[in-house]
Amino acid sequence: PLVQALKAAPGLRVDWLLNDAAPNFIEQGLDCAIRVGGTAEGAVVAIPLASVPRVLVASPELLGGRRIEAPDALAALPWIAISTFYRQELQLERDDGVRQRLPIRPVLATDSLYATREAARQGLGAALLSGWSVRQDIAEGRLVHLLPRWRGPALPVHLLYPTPPAPPARLRYFLEAMRRSMAEPLWPDGLS
Repeated sequence: PLVQALKAAPGLRVDWLLNDAAPNFIEQGLDCAIRVGGTAEGAVVAIPLASVPRVLVASPELLGGRRIEAPDALAALPWIAISTFYRQELQLERDDGVRQRLPIRPVLATDSLYATREAARQGLGAALLSGWSVRQDIAEGRLVHLLPRWRGPALPVHLLYPTPPAPPARLRYFLEAMRRSMAEPLWPDGLS
């Protein structure tokens, strides 16, 4: 979405900071922040943009030809946890609304989506990851989509900006560009 917005508005300039810290808009000179998961803190306006589906994945190497048929079988696998969202337990939802909690024992816990994905690709453990981040790995066989009917609860994505005064024109443009580009599904329903 960011690349599309920048290509559509060549005069727009962005400083992209990637961290989970709550933004201090004045101190950091920020117009806005995008938060995945969690809720807005402090005196900010939070505009919903999308939700991020999360899928269960493991490398073919880790599976060694095993087929995972039910959520309970996942507990026997080594896990990589994204400590921001899960550490000792997964909350899973089946496509028909059935929910299940699953205890796990991570061999690695990190707050980095990218480190988690790379460790899963290298066969260290299974992981619950944002669908958009593993779509290509699944399509190209580097990761296996485990239990396609089951997912982790989707994570909300919000654009945050300080409470009034009204946002400047560049921020209104950026917000609309993000809304347009994030209106596309982040996880194709037919991919398994």
